[in-house]
Amino acid sequence: MDKQSVIIVGGGISGLYAASLLGELYEVTILEASDRFGGRILDLKREGFSSILKYGAEFIHGEADLTFSLLKEAGISYREVNGTTYRARKGELLRSEMMIEGWDGLLEAMSQIERDMTLVEFLNTHFKHPECKELRAETIRYAEGYDTADPDRISVKALYKEWSEEDRTYQISPGYGVLAAYLIERCVKLGVQLHADCCVRNINWDGELCEVRTAMQTYSAHKVLVTVPLARLTDTDENTKLSFFPPLNDYKKAAGDIGFGAAIKIFASFSTPIWPKDAAFLFSDQAIQTWWTQLPYTSNILTGWAGGNYAKELSKLPEQELKQVALRSLAGTLGMSEARVKSHLQAMAIANWEQHKWIYGAYSYPTPRTTSARRLLNTPVADKIYFAGEALSNEFSGTVEAALLSAKAMVTQMITSLRSA
Repeated sequence: MDKQSVIIVGGGISGLYAASLLGELYEVTILEASDRFGGRILDLKREGFSSILKYGAEFIHGEADLTFSLLKEAGISYREVNGTTYRARKGELLRSEMMIEGWDGLLEAMSQIERDMTLVEFLNTHFKHPECKELRAETIRYAEGYDTADPDRISVKALYKEWSEEDRTYQISPGYGVLAAYLIERCVKLGVQLHADCCVRNINWDGELCEVRTAMQTYSAHKVLVTVPLARLTDTDENTKLSFFPPLNDYKKAAGDIGFGAAIKIFASFSTPIWPKDAAFLFSDQAIQTWWTQLPYTSNILTGWAGGNYAKELSKLPEQELKQVALRSLAGTLGMSEARVKSHLQAMAIANWEQHKWIYGAYSYPTPRTTSARRLLNTPVADKIYFAGEALSNEFSGTVEAALLSAKAMVTQMITSLRSA
């Protein structure tokens, strides 16, 4: 080997970005288990829809400087989401300035806790009275839906930090897939070797070089960067799990101390918009609780969203049955009959991330144990094995920005180590 070498396990946005940073200096290979690159970024054109469907990552949350910088570099446009939030109450859609009735008091109580705890423990301690029943239910629904979280696991301190910040939200007109394509092109130009359908089963880091084994081949490198989704690190199935030798039991346990949620997206295309023209988000207590329009862009497409434990249950339904649940939910949200909604419906499609092989879910969320878990997972193993991904960033958790920041931080550590070798 003329250059020092790096193998990146996982070809999602974190792995692609890391490879684009390392490719000029080192011999880099990406090994991706699925038949495509991009991971939880997946934009598809489907029959009956006037624009692409963003099956995976869609929004930019907050002032995501690294994401903005890359989009500018790639010449990709984005715009801030505008419009009004509506909530369905007693069969009517009403403008809603407040997330939840009693929201300010909830945030105040969250800010006062000294010891971190789960959301359920917090609500049972501070909002246990019968008159708080609706507030408890709404809060749990919101944590499950927005954060894809198990309320028995998610950290209240992390929720307070997230919920108390009023961040702007942005849409990328062509979708994140264009950014993934840009990074793939950059990798190819730098000579990075990209291998899809190449599932890594075992990483042996006991020798001078790391050996990365797939079913068909063994690759060798000075360092390995693992960027697979969190569920892959905690997988115990002998047929699909990722093994390390010597074993990294503490690291796998740490991965289990970070939550990883489920999500289902439903796309519905209509002959004409049947929702308020200024609507950005529609919330209800239906099975599919959240719907959003494509504002600031003009479109006849609505996107539905279910997250958390309920999404796991929905994911088991046959697709046709799931579509019927979505139709019923949307009718209930809009205060219309199913027949009326169906009369305008042109096409419907489902993104069921719980069923995607090698991914098994949506994105991470913090638990009370996540801070120490991330600290360990951000510590390289013998300067040979590194980990990166959205679950490992302390900022912008569960976002593309988190995946990029994590990759950049690990690449900085790798370069420092390789240069001193």
